[in-house]
Amino acid sequence: MAITLGLAISAYIARDDAQRRQAQAEALIDFLIGPLHKELRTIGRTDVLVSLGEEAMKYFSSLAPRDLNDDVLARQAQALTQIGEVAIDQGRLEDAQKALVPAYERLLELSQRSPGDGRRVFDLAQAAFYVGEVYWDGNDLEQAEAWFKEYRNATRRLTEIDRERLDWLRERAYGDQNLASVLFEKGEVQAAMDLFAEQLATLRELRSRGFELELIDLDIADVVSWLGSGAERLGDLEAAENHFRESATILESLVEERPEDRRVPPQLANVLIHLSRILAVTGQTDEALRFARQAAGTYALLHDLDPENAGWARRYYIARRSIAELAASRGNAEEAKSVFGELAEDDGTAEGRGEPIPRHAINSVLARAAIALDAGDVAAAADLADRALEGAEHALAEDPGDPNVVGSLATALILRGSAGRAAGDPDSGARDFQRAFEVLAPFAEDSRFWIILDPFARAAILLGRAGQAETTLRLLKSMGYAPLWPWPQPS
Repeated sequence: MAITLGLAISAYIARDDAQRRQAQAEALIDFLIGPLHKELRTIGRTDVLVSLGEEAMKYFSSLAPRDLNDDVLARQAQALTQIGEVAIDQGRLEDAQKALVPAYERLLELSQRSPGDGRRVFDLAQAAFYVGEVYWDGNDLEQAEAWFKEYRNATRRLTEIDRERLDWLRERAYGDQNLASVLFEKGEVQAAMDLFAEQLATLRELRSRGFELELIDLDIADVVSWLGSGAERLGDLEAAENHFRESATILESLVEERPEDRRVPPQLANVLIHLSRILAVTGQTDEALRFARQAAGTYALLHDLDPENAGWARRYYIARRSIAELAASRGNAEEAKSVFGELAEDDGTAEGRGEPIPRHAINSVLARAAIALDAGDVAAAADLADRALEGAEHALAEDPGDPNVVGSLATALILRGSAGRAAGDPDSGARDFQRAFEVLAPFAEDSRFWIILDPFARAAILLGRAGQAETTLRLLKSMGYAPLWPWPQPS
């Protein structure tokens, strides 16, 4: 009896202690998801939230979702999501995942308990999106794809539950877009195009039903622009031009209708950069130059308003680079020299060697190398090509599958080799041409992307590979491609 009584007392004390600890933990959860959380983030005291979050994570890790009631599960998921958001703000992506994945697991348990409850499915979709976005930011495309598939699948379940909920239908469009964006970056362009087409159909349905037209019009312009980029990658330059023109037309109308909407001008300017590029490589250089100037003018104003906005500064640079390249190709050497000089000051390449040049500056340095080579300044051409090559190799180490960087690296080799040949060193030139050919060959085999095919044709010509050069040149011509720089002469 004494032993039984002792065990009963111990159990009572343990239960009382567990209840007290659970009450303390639940109070901590209430604090984390309450108004003070927002106030601490607003005033920048995320250190307090991090400390509390660490204590909460210890508690959450000791619990199995199946043992908790719906209310506790939902509150824990909300707290975990907010812990993850704080970690994202601080750039602690691994810590963010440690909070966001358990949040998803709790919401998955809730949705399985009530499979017809759209609110639970919506929350699950948001949790999957957050996890996918962190992997996306960390450049883990495989995991990003897996989680964005979970997000996309959850949004489709939403519309199966209630197609009349237009906000859920919009979420379905976002589910298609996020997964398509990852697939595009992975090089699965046709699969991405199919999803973008589905997203566009959904957005147009939303528009026809009058849902949040200000937002939907911007989304439609965005996805049409994505379709333009996909068509460009697939070698359909005419379709790419049409998509970019359609996107620009939508955005120009919005500028007229809503001049106060500050979201529209930068989106329009970005589309005009893409359109200018397509026009430039299809021989429509007059219009290409006009659109490049328009984009540069917009970004100049935006840059003056917010000099710290890195995205606007980068696109302002790209727009001006387009102006300089087009001016050079049209024989306007003075304008090209002036603009390239400004760009060299901006990207630091005017001051000699230092850190690898930024990715967005590589093609500008390549264009300067081509101009120097045409002018007979072989030493300058070789130096600029070498610096561009260094920048491209650095960028390719970070993103090995990016065809834009692959094309830039090969072009740098071709220009350096051409400078070597012009300086009387044909052997070094041949080595650079051969390396350019070998870098491009795995991509060129199935590619219709002019950024790959143009330097591949040049390398083949310079190496005397007449058959491969002729096949590639015919393909480019069938696409309507017209090079800004003349094709080289065989060695």
